[in-house]
Amino acid sequence: MTTHEKWIIDESAMGLRDFADRYRFGGEGPAPFVHYTGGSITWQAHQERFQTEPTAIVNEFRGAWERSGVPRVDLVVSSAPPPGKAPRPEPLESFLEYVMDQLVPKVAEKPTGYGFVGYSLGGSFATYLAGVTVRARGLAVFGGAGVVEAAREVRPVLAKDLATALFRNEEDPLQDPATAAPQLPPGYHPRAMARRAGAHPFAEYASNGTVADAFAFVLGRLR
Repeated sequence: MTTHEKWIIDESAMGLRDFADRYRFGGEGPAPFVHYTGGSITWQAHQERFQTEPTAIVNEFRGAWERSGVPRVDLVVSSAPPPGKAPRPEPLESFLEYVMDQLVPKVAEKPTGYGFVGYSLGGSFATYLAGVTVRARGLAVFGGAGVVEAAREVRPVLAKDLATALFRNEEDPLQDPATAAPQLPPGYHPRAMARRAGAHPFAEYASNGTVADAFAFVLGRLR
């Protein structure tokens, strides 16, 4: 069973009217909370997404969940914040407040654990969220931007049992996980995954199995 809700946040901590898509996989009851943050988008694309669903992302998650053995889970999908008219002070901290103080309370029962997945710019937000969330268990980033910089803002790593998987395609120009992983604080327990064929677009990460494997890694930590 899968249910969907479009959450509208009229005044988000990021300083804009925003939204998130929440999917419950499995029946009712306490469940782990997986948050996905996408790549950078334009303001216009952000506005259009108020009327659509992130179907490509949800399909990848569904396949990973069906194989995971996790009986029920909440997936919440957010876009990376689009550029506004003025720079946002402390964007990582503002995004943390947005997710934890404005999105998580919309779930009826307290999550049993947290997992975070980020793509491209969303990788930096996911990295920060995972490091400062005590009950975060899994972090997966593919084609990540700003991951090392975000991790350096986490002082100290509050997550007590976190494991991290970093993915990148061969032709993606962003930082190689083999270089990034040693620069992350030890509390992330980072692992550089083998590179796969493809470039930076989400569709290429989906087609070579990376997106599904990123979700599977996090779900495996939440069993």
